[in-house]
Amino acid sequence: GGYVLGRESEAITLVDVIQAVEGPIALTACADTSDEHCSIEKVCPVQGKWNRVNHAVRAALTEVTLADMAADMAAFGQDGALLAAVK
Repeated sequence: GGYVLGRESEAITLVDVIQAVEGPIALTACADTSDEHCSIEKVCPVQGKWNRVNHAVRAALTEVTLADMAADMAAFGQDGALLAAVK
């Protein structure tokens, strides 16, 4: 069992992972990346602001790769001893 990466971990961003598991990244239904629609979407005074927030979150997640996330795991040791000590 288990999983095998289709690309090198340096080429897989957190955006890739989240979109594969959850679908498009959007904090609200009215975001331009969402298929959902809000009942007040056409008159909402903050809709454009949410799109700015969604773009910023997406940009931040694009900058982090699986390799970045795994880089510090060596500190936990091969047997997870440090992790067990924290629990």
